[in-house]
Amino acid sequence: MTDNEIEEKLRSLSPEQLSGLLQKLSRIDALTNDQRQDLLELQAMLKEEARPQNEAAKHLLREKGPQMLELIHESLKDDTLTSEQRRELDRTASMLAGYQMSFWLPTTLIRKVLMFLFLAVGVIGAFQWSLWFGLFIILGCSFSPRIVGEILHFVGSHRK
Repeated sequence: MTDNEIEEKLRSLSPEQLSGLLQKLSRIDALTNDQRQDLLELQAMLKEEARPQNEAAKHLLREKGPQMLELIHESLKDDTLTSEQRRELDRTASMLAGYQMSFWLPTTLIRKVLMFLFLAVGVIGAFQWSLWFGLFIILGCSFSPRIVGEILHFVGSHRK
């Protein structure tokens, strides 16, 4: 393998893959402490360089994720798609839906306020007046995408 081929393969790696490669290289016994320190510094620089890209990707997925899911579902209605394209769109939709369901708090301010209001009334009411106020706790938890996703996953896995 020539230097150009190695360099080209290294350029095609993602920052996470490069970081893992640097971490594996730093564990080699034949390295001197200076070489190991240089690799660790490179790994830290790589993480710092990749951080803005990761933050931008997370922001994009949070803001545009539901719209992207809707577009994928509309695209799946097209009969001209091949089975390979359909499978890829299904996989992408599953990843997007899983990412959207991974947040504990709702995305909009109104839903966050309602969630905390129901939770507060439920907790205070259950301790002060009646255990029936515990239903407000359940209602407040229903605003959390993560909790709803976990419950649906649990119910779906037991219904099969």
